Amino acid sequence: MISRVISTLTPPVGIIQSLGQGFDIVSRKPYLLLIPLLVDLFLWAGPRINYTPAIASNIAQIQATAAETGDETLIQSWDQLAAVSQEMIDEIGDQYLPVAFLPTLLADEIAHDLPFNHTPSVWMVARPVGVLGARLEGALAGLAALGLYMLLIGEVIRQSGKFNVLDVLRRMPAFLLQFAGLALLLPVVVLIVLVPFGLLALVAALLVPWLGLVVMLGALLLLSWMSLYGVFVLHGMLINRRNLFLAIWDSVRIVQWNLGPTVTMVLGALLLYSLTNLVWLLADTSTWMALFGMIGHAFVATGLVTATFVFFKDYHRYWREMRELLLAELDRKQSIANQANTP
Repeated sequence: MISRVISTLTPPVGIIQSLGQGFDIVSRKPYLLLIPLLVDLFLWAGPRINYTPAIASNIAQIQATAAETGDETLIQSWDQLAAVSQEMIDEIGDQYLPVAFLPTLLADEIAHDLPFNHTPSVWMVARPVGVLGARLEGALAGLAALGLYMLLIGEVIRQSGKFNVLDVLRRMPAFLLQFAGLALLLPVVVLIVLVPFGLLALVAALLVPWLGLVVMLGALLLLSWMSLYGVFVLHGMLINRRNLFLAIWDSVRIVQWNLGPTVTMVLGALLLYSLTNLVWLLADTSTWMALFGMIGHAFVATGLVTATFVFFKDYHRYWREMRELLLAELDRKQSIANQANTP
């Protein structure tokens, strides 16, 4: 009976269908490309960053420390390493700003001259602490842009292709607050996992050197597994209008019931994104062809993200309908059993 009940449900969309619908939505609503495209355009023509002074300063400090030891072998080794490092640094030169989390084509890539008459300013990072500051600023900027990007896509999918600017603006404060909560929760979870594993790895390494590496590998696998079960948290916030913790629960349930399709969807999207990025980066950023690469990247990245929303929305619909039918069937059986026991 249960199998007949489940067979009455409309099955969820497949991986290929999700991808097809995702790219179709983006092709009909090109404004979804605006955030990643505008960020890449800013990176392309905006200020650049150069870490050479900070790295050179760090190397000089290490050389000075080695010189204080008086160990000629150590001093010579560090001098050789410094020379090689300096050559590598000089070859890298200026880079595009390190905007993290948001899918971008140019972030952290080596910067080149522009095909028009404009010389961008360069932020020279003088101290090692400045490197951390630059990475943190890039992460915060990327998180803010990612929140708006996901909100825009999520509202379009939730309303089945419709888009209301007022609805998005009304939804924005509550979602960004929850998004900030998620951004703060993630490093806490990582620390909760890594600290005990790190201590265990230290003890294991004292006993057997290679065993410490195995323990840390286990920690990374655990974090990867947890990330998989939390892959749809933002989707739950936006599609189901759930708070952070209920959205986490939604994500865990959907992945638990559909582990195979979820893994296939996530790995397929990551593979397609990585392979197409290799193509877009072939466009020389010192020519106008870079624009085509940025547009192509924005289209593929947005199509893949939109496809994950299509996937989540339909699989959540299927899970909800299946649960309701199974509960109804259990109620029916219970009712029959009660009637049979009634004298």
